[in-house]
Amino acid sequence: LESSVTPSLYIPSLLRQVDQLARSMDLEVSSIKHTLERTPTAPPPDATKEAKEGFRPLPYDKDHIEMEIRGTYWTIARFVYRLTTFPKILAVETVSQQPAATKKGASPILVARLRMTGFVFKEEPTAVSASAGGPKVGSARELRAAENQVISQTMTEKKP
Repeated sequence: LESSVTPSLYIPSLLRQVDQLARSMDLEVSSIKHTLERTPTAPPPDATKEAKEGFRPLPYDKDHIEMEIRGTYWTIARFVYRLTTFPKILAVETVSQQPAATKKGASPILVARLRMTGFVFKEEPTAVSASAGGPKVGSARELRAAENQVISQTMTEKKP
């Protein structure tokens, strides 16, 4: 979604933004880990002829994120809700919660474990012409720029 961020910096910025969002909501971030799953660009060599003919590479890789946070039920619920308006494509797969040890009389604190998937569009080689110098039509960069524009318009419309 961010056309100004290079692919090598996209995942670190995604993780940093998720962490910052949680901390801004007074949640304690115990851990955040990720595993990048690169999607195949070609079918395996031992694939059948039909599989090779029907193969269509996905335009994105998946970044599987596991996060552990601590906070009250409502703070965690607000955080999960805020992820629905997160500036990058992120899907929350599971949220599990369990009570943490708290002081007597204090608000109950929960430990929540979230499993999320971030979608990282692959950077396509661009066709640079002497006059245009920009991305080719349909490139990941162009798609990100268009999505950024839609998000900006949506955010502007939501403001009172």
